[in-house]
Amino acid sequence: MKRILIILAVCFFLLTSCASFPPPEISNGRYTNYKYGFNIEVPDGWLQTEKIPAWVENMLDEDKRSQIRIMFFNNNTNGMICIISDKPVPSIPVSALNETPSFDNIIPGSFLDIYTYQPMKQEFEKRKKQLIKDSCIKNYSYKIFSLKKYTERFSYETEFNKIEMRSEYMMYGCQGDDTCIVGIELISDIKTFDENYVVFNKVVDSFLEFEYISENKDKLTADQKQYIKNFSEKFTGLFEVSE
Repeated sequence: MKRILIILAVCFFLLTSCASFPPPEISNGRYTNYKYGFNIEVPDGWLQTEKIPAWVENMLDEDKRSQIRIMFFNNNTNGMICIISDKPVPSIPVSALNETPSFDNIIPGSFLDIYTYQPMKQEFEKRKKQLIKDSCIKNYSYKIFSLKKYTERFSYETEFNKIEMRSEYMMYGCQGDDTCIVGIELISDIKTFDENYVVFNKVVDSFLEFEYISENKDKLTADQKQYIKNFSEKFTGLFEVSE
C-alpha cells in the first residue's frame, strides 16, 4: 500500500501554484505588470487617471471596464490610452505556433483555424454588432495579422465629440503554459487624433513581455510542510493505490 500520493500531489500543487505577484508599479518612466508579465513606456504629459471621461463612457461596457489595468489621460489633446488585459487562460503555448506568422494563408478546417482564428473572428464580430447597436458607429474594422497581433479601429459621434479609436492587441505566453492577451487602446477626439496617434504608436512599440519568477517558487514553508503531513495522516487509507 502506498501513501495517498494523489492527495499529497494536490496539496503541493495548491500550495505552490498560487504564485504571489507584486502589485503593478510605475518606475523610471515605465509601467510594469508582474502578473501579466509585461511593461510599457508611460507617455510624457499623460497622467494616470481612474476617472473615465464622460465622452468615453458610452463605449465601455462593464466587461471592458473590468479588463482595464491602467489609464493615462492627456487633458490638452483629449486623448486616453488604456492598457487592458483579460485573465490568463490555459492554452497551447504561443511559442508552439510560431511557425504560423500570419492568418492570411490559413487552411480552413485546420487546428489553427478552428481553435484560434475562428474564435478571434467571432469575438470581434460580436463586439462589432454590439457597438453598432449601442453607439453611433461611423465605421468599424479589424484586422487579425497573426496569432500575436491584431488590431481594432472605429469612429463614432456623440452629442459633443467625434471620436476615433485604435487598439493593438498582443498575445503571448505568460505564467508557464498560460496565454495572456494585452491590449493598448487609444480613444481620442477626432480633431486631435493624429497627435495622439503618434504617442500611441510609441507606447505600442515600447511593449515588452517578461516572465516573473517568484523567489519563493517551489519552496514550502515549515507551516505548509506540517499542513501536508497532518493532511496525509488524517486521510491515510482512504485513497489507496494498489501495487
